[in-house]
Amino acid sequence: MEDFLNQLLFTINGTAITIGKVIAVCGIGILAFLFQSFVVKRSLAYYHHKGSLESGSSRRIELLVFSCLLLIFLIIAINIFGLNQDLFPNRFFVLKGEVILKGIFIIQIARLIHLFFTRLINGYYQRRIISEEGVSNRLQDLTKENPNKIANSSIKVAVILFALFLFFQNFQFNPELITLHQDTDKPFPLKLSTVLIVGLILTLGRVFIWVLTQLILLTYYQRNKINLGTQFAINQLISYFIYVFAILTALHFLQINMTVFWGGLAALLVGVGLGLQQTFNDLFSGLLLLFERGIEVGEVLEIDGKIGSLKKIGLRTSVIESRDNVTIIVPNSKLVVNNVINWSHYDDKVRFTVKVGVAYGTDTAVVKKILLETAKEHSFVLKFPSPTVRFTDFGNSSLDFELLFYSKNFTIIEDIKSDIRFEIDRKFREGSIEIPFPQRDVWIRKDSK
Repeated sequence: MEDFLNQLLFTINGTAITIGKVIAVCGIGILAFLFQSFVVKRSLAYYHHKGSLESGSSRRIELLVFSCLLLIFLIIAINIFGLNQDLFPNRFFVLKGEVILKGIFIIQIARLIHLFFTRLINGYYQRRIISEEGVSNRLQDLTKENPNKIANSSIKVAVILFALFLFFQNFQFNPELITLHQDTDKPFPLKLSTVLIVGLILTLGRVFIWVLTQLILLTYYQRNKINLGTQFAINQLISYFIYVFAILTALHFLQINMTVFWGGLAALLVGVGLGLQQTFNDLFSGLLLLFERGIEVGEVLEIDGKIGSLKKIGLRTSVIESRDNVTIIVPNSKLVVNNVINWSHYDDKVRFTVKVGVAYGTDTAVVKKILLETAKEHSFVLKFPSPTVRFTDFGNSSLDFELLFYSKNFTIIEDIKSDIRFEIDRKFREGSIEIPFPQRDVWIRKDSK
C-alpha cells in the first residue's frame, strides 16, 4: 500500500507528484465541499428562514466562506505538493505562492468579520428600537449622536488595521518609516507595523467605550431608571478616562520616554498657563459640571436671557439648542460662574409677570377687574394659584400695575404673555382706558422789567 501511495505520477519544476499526495488533496477538497454544502448553506438557509438574514447578506456570507475554504484548500495543496517556491526573489518582501494565498485569505477573513459584526450591531439596535426599553432611552435623540454608526465605523477601522498588520506581516514587509531620537543613545526606528498597532490601540479604545456604554451600562441605566443627564455625565467621564489610557498606552508602545514627555508637558503648561488661563478655566469647569451634575444634559436653561435645551457638555464648551432651533456654543465657565436659571428644577409651576400702565384718573378697580379676567380666560394660565394684580407705583406718566399669574408652559411663556397683552389692549380700548405715553409739561418764565 505504501509503495502504491508513493508511486510517481509526474514532476513539476523538479517536485515529485505522487498518488498519495493527489489522494490527500482530493480528500481535503471533498471535505471542504461537504462543509460548504451541508453546514454553511444549511445554516444560512435556516437563519434566512427565521428572518435573521436578508437574501443579499446570506449570499455575500456564502461567497466569502466559499472563497475562504477555497484558499485554505489551495494553501494545503501547495504545501502537500511542495510547490511553495519563491516567485519573485528580492530583499524587500517575500513573494511565494502560499504567501500570496494567505494574503488574499486575510483580506477575505477581514471582510467576513466586518460583515458579521455589522449584522450583529445592526440587529442589536433593531431589537432595541422595537423594544420598550429601547424606546424609553432617548440619550441618542437628545445628543443627536448615532451609536450604531459609531460602532460600525469603529469596528470597520479596527478590522482594517488588524488585517493590514497581518497582511504585511505575512509578506514580511515592515519598512522603517522614521527614526525617533530621544535623550538616550539608542534611537527608536518607527516601523509600519508599529504605526498600525498604535492605530489599532486607539480604535479599540473607541470600540471599548461603545461596548461599555451601549451594551453594559445601558442595561444598568434602564434597570435603575437613571436620568439622561446622569447617563451622559457617566458616559463622558468614562470616554475621557479610556481615551487618556489608550493614548498613554500608544505612547508607551512607541517607546517614548514618558519622563521627558511629562517634563515637557509641565514646562509647556507653565509657559502657556497665563495665555490660556480662560481655556483651562473652561476645561476644569467642564469636568466640574460632569462630576457635580448641577446642570445635566436634557435640562432647559436660561442664560443671558436666552432659553434652550442643553444638548452636550463638552470638555471646554457646552451646546445649547434655543427655542428658535439655533445652536449656541457656551464656554463651560459661564455655566459655573454666571447665574443660570434651570427651568427643569422648577416646582411644576412658575409665576410670571405682565406689566402695564394706565393714565391718571382711570378707575383702578376697573383696571384690576380687566387684568384678572384676561388672565383667567387664557387656557395656559393656572386657576390655582389664582392670578393677582399689584398696584406697584404712581409713575411719572402712568399708574403702574403688575399682573401676576402661574403657568406650567414655561417654554412658550413669551407667546402666552403676548396673547395676554393683546387681550388687555382690546379690553382697554372697549372700556376707553388709556395707556399713556411719557409726557412733560414745560413752563416758560418771562422776566418782567
